[in-house]
Amino acid sequence: MDQVPRLVKRLPKVEKDWNALLQTLEGHSGSVDAVAFSRDGKVLVSASVDKTVKLWDASTGAVLKTLKGHSGSVNAVAFSRDGKVLASASADTKVRLWGAVRRTPKDQSDYVHVVAFSRDGKVLFSQDQTLRGHLGSVHAVAFSRDGKLLASTSDDMTVKLWDASTGAVLQTLKGHLDSVRAVAFSRDSKVLASASADRTVKLWDARDGKVLQTLRGHLSSVRAVAFSRDGKVLASASADTTVKLWDVSTGTVLQMLKLDAVIQALSFSKDGTYLQTDRGVLYTTSRSPSGVLSRLSPLHGIFVKEQWIYWGLEGMLWLPPEYRPSCTTVYGGVVALGHSSGRVLILEFAF
Repeated sequence: MDQVPRLVKRLPKVEKDWNALLQTLEGHSGSVDAVAFSRDGKVLVSASVDKTVKLWDASTGAVLKTLKGHSGSVNAVAFSRDGKVLASASADTKVRLWGAVRRTPKDQSDYVHVVAFSRDGKVLFSQDQTLRGHLGSVHAVAFSRDGKLLASTSDDMTVKLWDASTGAVLQTLKGHLDSVRAVAFSRDSKVLASASADRTVKLWDARDGKVLQTLRGHLSSVRAVAFSRDGKVLASASADTTVKLWDVSTGTVLQMLKLDAVIQALSFSKDGTYLQTDRGVLYTTSRSPSGVLSRLSPLHGIFVKEQWIYWGLEGMLWLPPEYRPSCTTVYGGVVALGHSSGRVLILEFAF
């Protein structure tokens, strides 16, 4: 116990002969490819090549539900803003929606395989509901902020917009020349950004599906996109190890951030002054005359880089080889790590 860092707040309940494996979430039988927190941080969801999605109680590590139905690896998961609907994207070319139900004393599970409920309690989807239409593996899913739309991207080079309440296809957005890897809605739900292996980002009108801008400049596949809160700036991260900031209205590059790592996930801070990424924090306002920042600029935040969990510039916790993740997500002081072994590890830090 005298070796436990003071910042580690939550410890596993284990026997005196402490075994490190008891602080992991066991259950997946294949590599974990995606993890995400619900907006309130109470539920962690993991997606695996074992064709299942698991929901975990983030405070106890208990499995709330194992969602089965996909016939291929599950590549991505996303919660609706109200946390009542979960979308999963799979290599089986399908998207599934899973809905929350009211908890009762006899049923302690929050999630069942009936997709969604309206506010008056009517079932909107049948139990075997899936969203079909893509012709290739589905890589990403995202809900609009108002919860009315769901976007999905695929190897078939398209983006599909679905009615989140009925599961009907509203638009099939064509124009990319290679696999579409990521998607994001603007805060007002009016504009959609898609990132592709064709090295471009496209901006679409979410209402009529028209292309508003095609953003060119990356030298390799674009892996992630995110809008600023006011919707005026878009950030894109590429395998060329750069992040670009674009003016949404004109399509011009406002700033380019040169890094020493490939960013897989990013989001703007509330004030828009920095980007939270899976490799650290990037300032977006302190621009050099050339418009280039040369390195990641860690701020007050947790992130995972290589074999360390960092707080700003301080390496808080070194991860042994068997604990180094294949995917990560952070909610406040809680870090969730998904592993190629099929395990999920949750750590909480107090500051």
